[in-house]
Amino acid sequence: MIARIIATVYFYDVNTGWIQAIGWKEGSYAYRLLKTTDRGVFWDMRTHPWLSADAYIQFLDSTYGYRTGSNIPFFRTTDGGETWDLVTWYGYMVTFNMQFLTKEIGWISVDGPVLTTLTINTSDGGENWSDNFIFQCSDLSTYLCFVDTLNGWVVQWTCLNGGRAEIWNTSDGGSSWELQFTFSPPFYFKPKQIFFVDSLHGWVIGENGIILHTSNGGVIPVELISFNARVIEDMVILEWTTATETNNQGFEIYKKSEVKSQGSEWEKIGFVPGFGTTTEPRSYSFIDENITTGIYYFRLKQIDYNGTFSYSDIVKIEFNQLPTKFNVYQNYPNPFNPVTTIKYDIVKAQSVKVTIYDIIGREVATLVNEQQQPGSYEIKWDASNVSSGIYFYQLKTKDYVYTKKMILMK
Repeated sequence: MIARIIATVYFYDVNTGWIQAIGWKEGSYAYRLLKTTDRGVFWDMRTHPWLSADAYIQFLDSTYGYRTGSNIPFFRTTDGGETWDLVTWYGYMVTFNMQFLTKEIGWISVDGPVLTTLTINTSDGGENWSDNFIFQCSDLSTYLCFVDTLNGWVVQWTCLNGGRAEIWNTSDGGSSWELQFTFSPPFYFKPKQIFFVDSLHGWVIGENGIILHTSNGGVIPVELISFNARVIEDMVILEWTTATETNNQGFEIYKKSEVKSQGSEWEKIGFVPGFGTTTEPRSYSFIDENITTGIYYFRLKQIDYNGTFSYSDIVKIEFNQLPTKFNVYQNYPNPFNPVTTIKYDIVKAQSVKVTIYDIIGREVATLVNEQQQPGSYEIKWDASNVSSGIYFYQLKTKDYVYTKKMILMK
């Protein structure tokens, strides 16, 4: 028989290997199992009543191996493939692939009920099998690879979202899986096999000559490809884009300022939720309305669901717009505990005094008492040393007196 199609090949070492081949014999196709012990120079042909075009072979040493496939049971050999013992029939007609780590522990991916595929596993050498995980809307192909008893990957084609290829990862032996990577149209990619040599280095083979490779276990970082700030009227708009995300809980936004009468420390001013795990570009924005004349710095703190985080580069904004009218804004936050911010605008150079009073009119603190130039100002009041209650802040110049109420709640 001349082999026309090689369905499966497995080499235990450089000399010893097995092939399931489809050949032409006596006017029809026939399936045969072939073995070599000299690197493939010569092949010995084995016949077997249970052979299939979709068969999978694996040997744990030169004598001990397993074989299964579509529409055939699970077989085991202890003599290098000379004879095969039927171990069990796990009940599924279509098999995608198989992997054993030890003589007892192994997994098989199979076609499950309508529009599903399953990973099933055994811990007793194939005597008994249990459903490991169900992949929905995926009855075309599911291929798996484990590097130890806990960590493994699955690549599959699913009909979800118009059809796409997905790579999943498990760290608990396949009991649960997390989506690690997706390939959506127009990048058409139907997977055919996945293989890892260790926990970091792996390959995926697909139709159309596509080969994917990872050197970090397939982990997708939160890849920030842009982060910008711009001024519109009296606001700063922050905009950023990610190329990929993994377990991205979201972004904390931090601001540091060089503003008259204000310090220069990083302050958290907001949070924007992330998209979790995605390989598609995502765009974000945040508006900061609490700005006055001065220089501002912004950065992002990206936080994973497991609590790890990283900071973005810093962007700088210089805001020079002068106010056109005198104004005193309501403090924020209000109510507060124990620090609040008071913002005001002046349109000409003059002496300015900002004073805090309690509810019966006693002076509690003087925050500003100086000559100031036209512009917008922010000042903070730390009320740690006073009791809860209603207070008033008063801004006084030669021409104006403004008083507003605020509430301290401890």
